[in-house]
Amino acid sequence: MGLSDEQLKVRCRSGDYAAFEQLYHRHKNPLYRFIYRQCADEELTKDIVQDVWLSIHRACGSYVPSAKFTTWLYRIAHNRVIDYYRRSRNGVPISYDDSFAEEQWLNMENSNEPEQIIQSAQETERLLSAIESLQEAQREVALLHLEMGFSVSEIANIMQSNPETTKSRLRYALKKIREQVSL
Repeated sequence: MGLSDEQLKVRCRSGDYAAFEQLYHRHKNPLYRFIYRQCADEELTKDIVQDVWLSIHRACGSYVPSAKFTTWLYRIAHNRVIDYYRRSRNGVPISYDDSFAEEQWLNMENSNEPEQIIQSAQETERLLSAIESLQEAQREVALLHLEMGFSVSEIANIMQSNPETTKSRLRYALKKIREQVSL
């Protein structure tokens, strides 16, 4: 069995370039998909992904494994996406505002678990379309949960938001996805 992400990152701290390369190859595709699904611009996605990996490389010497590597990686990615929104003409979308999400507590039905939706090859296209239609913060939470497998507390840590807000965003996103996929 190979080394964990955290073990590889600690090796990077001592200058082990092969360990960094392993981390990069292990996470490059999921990270690219996560960022692309938020900005839908291939060139911008490449720029943001490159910036994320440069940030990780620069931080090699100071990395202390206090959280999972993937939590740290996606927090950096989240911050770079927010930086993109800040630089854009429209600014950061309102859906990233914690007070906006508080009003969105919804009762969820227990049918159609997200895992079942994702596994259905016939519904994949509709699922991706539904995810794309979500507001930015809800889309990010949904992608982190459905595609990356992060828990609500990990997502809250990544997005540096209140866990209840994160839970609310996820509930709203999953409800909207379910409604659109089952049309």
